[in-house]
Amino acid sequence: KAIRDSKGISIIITEQYARPVMPIIDYGYILENGSSVLMGTREELMDNPDVKSAYFGV
Repeated sequence: KAIRDSKGISIIITEQYARPVMPIIDYGYILENGSSVLMGTREELMDNPDVKSAYFGV
């Protein structure tokens, strides 16, 4: 976030494991087989029951 704020740029992070990056994202996209299947703010993604089940085992 410091780089984004100081340089005024966006950064794309690609990560197979969502849990480690969730605290640092503002907005995320979930891809399956190369296609975007879900997108939203960190809060929207964390509150989504499908995301919780598929990526966080909840």
